[in-house]
Amino acid sequence: MISLRIRVKAALLSCVSVLLYAVSALSPVRAATPEGIEYNRCYIDNIDTAAQCFDLEVPLAWDNPDGTTISLSGAIIPAKTMDAAEDPLVILAGGPGQAATTYGALVERAFYKIRERRDIILVAQRGTGGSHALSCEFPDEFNGEVSDETLQDFSRLCAAEQDVDVRYFSSMDVLQDLEHVRRRLGVQQVNLWGGSYGTRLGLLYMKLYPESIRSAILDGVTSPEESLFVQAAVSAEAAWQKLVNACENDVDCKEVHPDLDSRLKTLLRQLEEQPVETVLRNPATGKPETVVVGHKWLAEAVRSALYVPSQTSIIPFALQRVEQGDYSVFGALAANSAAWASSTMTIGSTLSVLCREDVPVINQAEAERLGANSFHGAIYYNNWAALCANWPVFDVPEGYGDPIISDIPTLILSGALDPVTPPAMARVAEDGLSNVQHMIAENAGNNVSAFGCAPDIMADFIKAASPEGIDAACLNEPVRPAFVLTPAGSKP
Repeated sequence: MISLRIRVKAALLSCVSVLLYAVSALSPVRAATPEGIEYNRCYIDNIDTAAQCFDLEVPLAWDNPDGTTISLSGAIIPAKTMDAAEDPLVILAGGPGQAATTYGALVERAFYKIRERRDIILVAQRGTGGSHALSCEFPDEFNGEVSDETLQDFSRLCAAEQDVDVRYFSSMDVLQDLEHVRRRLGVQQVNLWGGSYGTRLGLLYMKLYPESIRSAILDGVTSPEESLFVQAAVSAEAAWQKLVNACENDVDCKEVHPDLDSRLKTLLRQLEEQPVETVLRNPATGKPETVVVGHKWLAEAVRSALYVPSQTSIIPFALQRVEQGDYSVFGALAANSAAWASSTMTIGSTLSVLCREDVPVINQAEAERLGANSFHGAIYYNNWAALCANWPVFDVPEGYGDPIISDIPTLILSGALDPVTPPAMARVAEDGLSNVQHMIAENAGNNVSAFGCAPDIMADFIKAASPEGIDAACLNEPVRPAFVLTPAGSKP
């Protein structure tokens, strides 16, 4: 889950609106619809084929169906054959705070083989995209080191700006929406794909509506059994140590970038004692700004870069530049992460989930204890705890965090280098699944589905609705990107 980058303004920017112009010829899903949904021909970004877009009104509060309603937006990307299967693939977006309707590029890269026989359904979960997005403007001081007071003030004002009760935008509300959509589309069973936070939705969907699901693919698992923040610092440190070890085992990297671990921790101590004023490009405007950066900024910049192996390979060089007083390389990495976040994340939706389901599970003392041996400490928890201080939520329902027991055919994918949802987190959920195979890509970070042969593996799994007999060896064929050693690249 969860690429949540608080160090810069754009890392918390709301989702850009998705233009759902949509739809094409009748798909099996539309043809089977008993209640009649009005479709519009539309196009999803990064997908050439016309889709079928729709809007559905749902109750804001499912226990008050006659009260206030909100609109959900969705799209059906038709299968490439006229003889499509009756069980489509439903995409459960990550974040939390992403809209599945922005996943066109992932659909093209990761699900092109599944789409040969199946429609793909994208629904912007409530609070994101075209589904009553909980968006807010962000102050300029979000570019650089950010105080707890600034975060608290921001979330208080953000909640006050909304025209609905933000307490009704949790995972449980989203799941009732998704089940309503399935019924309205006239689909008896669906196949699920969830990525990062979407895996939590997938697991809860399997628990609450097992008869609605034929199979499930969970990529980068974060289970409702364990708060994201319980393992955040440990997971970040484990991914960092993998980077340190990889550099130590690479002759050129070891020569040019020795002692990475001690050097990073020295820099963090120095910046904690004395933050630095420097000039960085604002990722939202592209203009240079004078900002103050400290240890929180650097620690989060490292953690965010660890999500993607191609960015991870730049970290040793970026640290070297910081030691020379140049923060521009990490600034560029931060801008790249922020550009991704600004086009996919809606902060109000993120807060409605994390402030209800994750932050209350532990307290600051526990977060400090868990982060004591991590370069990231309790920074991740403390940032989100500050944001959640003024964000209204209900308590989670009784039994929310109970182990999920299921025999639904399930494929789990994990990236061994993932700093936020590594294989260890998947094993928590795996224990309750009796019909599961867990595949680990040794050189992948966060999100495995578009990595190497993963699209073939997923297509085989969906076709058979069984994890039996699928060979994961090919997932280890892509190698780790070469380390950047000089401004010219990977050659010493």
